[in-house]
Amino acid sequence: MISPEEKERVVQATDFVSLVGETVMLHEKGSGDFWGRCPFHEERTESFHVSADRGLFYCFGCGAKGDVIDYVKRRENLEFMDAVRYLADRAHIELHERAGASSGPGRGRIIACLEEAQRHFARLLLKTRDAQGKCQRAREYLSARSLGREVALRWGLGFSLGRGDLTSHLRAKGFTTREIVAADLGVEGPHGLRDRFYDRVMFPIRDAAGSTIGFGGRVIDSSLPKYLNSRDSSLWHKRKNLYALDRAKGAITATGRVVIVEGYTDAIALHEAGITNAVAILGTALTADHLKVLARFRPAEIVSLLDGDEAGQRAAEKIVALVGQTRAKLRCVVLPEGKDPAEYLEAEGPQAMMERLSEAEDLVLFVLDRRLREAQGASVGERAKILDDVCGILAPLANEPLALSAYVGFVADAFSVDEGQVRERIREAARARAMDPRSRDRIARSTGSEYRQSSPEDLGEPLPDLSRVGTAERSRILSERELLAALAARPEAFSRDLARIGALDWADARHGRIAHALLDARGASARARLAAARAVDAYAPQILAASELDRANGRWGEAEAAFLVDQVELQSLAHALRGVSSALHAAEISGDDARIAALLGESQSLRARIAELEASVRSWNDRGE
Repeated sequence: MISPEEKERVVQATDFVSLVGETVMLHEKGSGDFWGRCPFHEERTESFHVSADRGLFYCFGCGAKGDVIDYVKRRENLEFMDAVRYLADRAHIELHERAGASSGPGRGRIIACLEEAQRHFARLLLKTRDAQGKCQRAREYLSARSLGREVALRWGLGFSLGRGDLTSHLRAKGFTTREIVAADLGVEGPHGLRDRFYDRVMFPIRDAAGSTIGFGGRVIDSSLPKYLNSRDSSLWHKRKNLYALDRAKGAITATGRVVIVEGYTDAIALHEAGITNAVAILGTALTADHLKVLARFRPAEIVSLLDGDEAGQRAAEKIVALVGQTRAKLRCVVLPEGKDPAEYLEAEGPQAMMERLSEAEDLVLFVLDRRLREAQGASVGERAKILDDVCGILAPLANEPLALSAYVGFVADAFSVDEGQVRERIREAARARAMDPRSRDRIARSTGSEYRQSSPEDLGEPLPDLSRVGTAERSRILSERELLAALAARPEAFSRDLARIGALDWADARHGRIAHALLDARGASARARLAAARAVDAYAPQILAASELDRANGRWGEAEAAFLVDQVELQSLAHALRGVSSALHAAEISGDDARIAALLGESQSLRARIAELEASVRSWNDRGE
């Protein structure tokens, strides 16, 4: 505890407007009255009021209010005493706390302990020659990664020898065992206090104000774990704190953009290359709490710089789950496979990295496009499952109609369904997410999967329920089944169209497999052709029984066969054109001029061929009339 006089001294020493101005752009509207956008909730207008004379704040939007201590408690997620200590440290005031009043060491003492540890680690790295040569190997390790002496000095890097080296030093400096343990620099065991970190290059983790609140340690050999961070504490939380935020916050506010990477060395490499709005997550994926921290600095764009491997792309899908929790535009850059940001900078240089960042893709479209590529060549049932997955990805936007509208058309075109159906599935996915997990599991067990996975005995996926697919896709499927039935019954009529059939892009991948089986067996008997089709899909007989054309009479021949192929190709190309239109929409969102030009050329070519086929189909229909 502290006395009321000590508390008042800390409050009076704090410039409230300057404190708020660290994260909020304030405008003075009258003597001593300052207004800005609230740091505690997302808003577009300035409803956050700071009265400099009275030392109070109030938000007319969310109702947050209080004095400077209340403000720090809320902004930094601190208890009362820790908020007072935070302000005292900021104002360089030494508090005189009553002994025994606190359940543990104060924030100020823990930070002082961590700061002393940082200085000790740095001295070991830069000046010490130890008997085993470990400090020299640590220097060589960092130099090999372009983290030489000057960089190490700027970032406060160090080395931990361990084996009691740090704890002995801290005790000599007057820190108690409780303070060392509270700072997670030492661990008590049966043989006394021992160092928490040893034989590791040390990266100090700082809060937004620049105080050391923890460490990340990286081994210089093959030991495990490779990385070891300080444990979560009252000072730092891996789900909330971001590495290099103290250095990046000014650039984030100035540029309206933040670049997020996955590790300390990547963040350092970007800053050293002049990209100073970069921060790193530490030992976790990007979280909603990280977004809340970043919201203080009002970035318009959050760009995730992802490694070019499968793990990096999976990370993108995790970030999409947060899409409804920030007003910032989520974008991503995927580096060439096998390179992390530091390696890419080393190989290609800062200019190449800046160019890649300038071409950042819309993160949601990136993830959707990856999922939609999986749907190409998939069966109808598989496509329906992928559509459900895609709608699940968009579920966080169910109550954000403006944000959602940018993606609904993209998905609807890709799956040939109507936008209303996509929106309804997204709402269903959102309701399922909000449901109690036990209830959701119970419903899943009672209903089963609509498109169940094939068992070995099936030798084929069950036929899908066509009421669950869009009108355009249903029409494509039925036309394809008509063509397959005719090909099975009268293969000789298709002799002029064999190449076209072989090159078709089928709505249902199983149709393509059946078509190729029929083409291979076209010289065999009808029974043998049916057996060949059944060999690739057990449901082939049902599919081949779908025709309504009369193929028994002599009037059915090559013209009728050509019409069926024209019709299927026309619908396939119309579907492809919708896909190109969706990709064009995505390219326009991301501003990719080269991609736009290529897609416009592809669109023109498709439209020309579609016009030819439409003329052919019209001619057939006119003849029928």
